[in-house]
Amino acid sequence: MITDARTSRRAGLPRRAREMSPLLSTVSASLVLALSAMLGASMSAGASILVAPARFEVEVGASDTSQVLTIVNRGQESLAGIVYAGGAVQRPDGSLEYLDDEVSLRLAGSYVAVGVKELFILPGSHAVIPVIFRSLGDRASFYPVIFVELRPAGNGALPDDGAPEGGGPVQTVARIAVPVLMTNTLKRQGMSFRPVIADLAVKPIPGESGLVVTVSVENAGNVHGETSGEVAIFDPAGGLIASLPVSTGRVLPGATRAVSVRWPAPQSQGVVRVLASLNPVGSEGAAHEAVSRSVDVAWDLSGVPPRVFVTESPGFAALVGDPAWLTSLVFDFPEGE
Repeated sequence: MITDARTSRRAGLPRRAREMSPLLSTVSASLVLALSAMLGASMSAGASILVAPARFEVEVGASDTSQVLTIVNRGQESLAGIVYAGGAVQRPDGSLEYLDDEVSLRLAGSYVAVGVKELFILPGSHAVIPVIFRSLGDRASFYPVIFVELRPAGNGALPDDGAPEGGGPVQTVARIAVPVLMTNTLKRQGMSFRPVIADLAVKPIPGESGLVVTVSVENAGNVHGETSGEVAIFDPAGGLIASLPVSTGRVLPGATRAVSVRWPAPQSQGVVRVLASLNPVGSEGAAHEAVSRSVDVAWDLSGVPPRVFVTESPGFAALVGDPAWLTSLVFDFPEGE
């Protein structure tokens, strides 16, 4: 579940394509959100809500699947709101960019139907929202978001989707996003989680004597999955210098996750081979394969600015840079590094 706070004229906010930076995310089954910190003066200090579940993971087949979303008002004032389904795409850091343009709303509404579209919740009360997840047809998976927009009820009016730009007081609206992971059981044999190491970048750590290795993993399959493994660092003779654990977390189809690990280089100059090896864990029944990629890296961290050269393995002899400097490197790594 992800929340964001925004301001609008009068009671609501026109739903258009917007990019939201998540203020809070969770993977727990339920979470108490202290909305007052985000909503400022528009909501009292005692306002908080409980939303469950924080994320839907749904398998659908030939028929519809029904579940419920529960919202509990644990604050001291009434809340009014609206509920609707929209879209999202995953950023490299794993957060979501919300999509609530007309195309995204229409597409999400084809597969997700909310039984209650307008809310009014008294203090200490709760709302139970039936949610129907429809058959995905030829799709192997689908990843919409259920949005809940809430504000202090005041006079009891609901958020107005068509509020004009001018006139009326400015009011903050909190939007809660509940991600949905839908997979099609009828397409299980065609499911695949296909992680690809799209990039393996190595750069100096600003202000430190070390290197940062960034592994970018793209999911070229049609269902979500996770990867975990290691970034291994070898000297030119093939001796293992360091092994750094790495995990991408969930990667949605078509998305790319980027994760970084730091390695304190044991000397100011050197050459190593960096090997990223990842083992995928996809949805149940999804085909997947382990992946790896390696690069050869030479660096000189003694100068300003520090220099790092990277080439695909095998490539020690083809590293970009000054050949005289490369041939003068001394590979004398301390034991135990």
